[in-house]
Amino acid sequence: NMVLASAATVALSSTTHNPKRMSFQMATGTLLGALLGFVETFFLFPHIDGFALLCVLLAPVFVLGAFLGSRPQWAGYGLGLLIFFSIGSVPDNLTVYNPYTFINDYIAMVIGMLICAAAGAIILPPNSRWMWQRLEQALRNQVVFAISAPLDRLGSRFESQTRDLMHQAYGLAISRPQVQRELLRWMFVVLEIGHAIIELRREQATLPVHPAYAEYQPWRIALRVMGRALVRLFIQPDAVNLQRGLLAVDQAIRRVQEADEPFASHFDTSVLRRVKSYLHFIRTSLLDPQSSLAAYAVGQNASGVVHAA
Repeated sequence: NMVLASAATVALSSTTHNPKRMSFQMATGTLLGALLGFVETFFLFPHIDGFALLCVLLAPVFVLGAFLGSRPQWAGYGLGLLIFFSIGSVPDNLTVYNPYTFINDYIAMVIGMLICAAAGAIILPPNSRWMWQRLEQALRNQVVFAISAPLDRLGSRFESQTRDLMHQAYGLAISRPQVQRELLRWMFVVLEIGHAIIELRREQATLPVHPAYAEYQPWRIALRVMGRALVRLFIQPDAVNLQRGLLAVDQAIRRVQEADEPFASHFDTSVLRRVKSYLHFIRTSLLDPQSSLAAYAVGQNASGVVHAA
């Protein structure tokens, strides 16, 4: 029972922004369920007969658990009461009235949950520095995902995964506003650049069959070089990789400008004009003074800012 209670507690508390508090609340709810269950099992159940009376006795406990579980600040109490009262106190088809086994099982459940709470507070506290670094790295890796993942439904998968990571991070950082702001800045730059990259990949996937759009064209090669530079930048952001990324984007823009467009130059019919617009969008995002990358752009010269404008 201790292993079962620990597994259930870990599974349920890991989805919350404060696993330690959830585990402790579930332990308290289980203790309340043990007290109510002891009274019902050994003092009330032996004196009833029939399913209707059983429902009458169980209903108040379930109503109390549902009420507590519906309140966000008390959700752990409700979960512990409902789940472990049902496991330990609801009568079996052949009920055995053994108080020693009953008490032993509930003690094991409560101890297992308290161990989970201690582990959440001491071993894996949600406000530890490594947690923020992992979440930040996971957000940045979404750009790598946008560059390398299969193109089928990539836009929706990229958006969903990025926002899901942000939702987890925001909940975990509920008492750390500075960390929340930094993670939000990373999310915005990741979404901007990631969606631009996905649009670039879609344009290349639907290119007309023409020598001007072949894989060996300089502008296609420059796009691949830019992709590798962005991967390095978002895996390990620093001033050197930011400079390399900007140079790669500039090179791609120049190659696209130098390429011959075989069809009409209107935006709707010109692949290269659309590609160039996405490249300028990526460059603007890299130079955004409000983004997290701005911390690595201290060494940028004035000409780079003028060119971005």
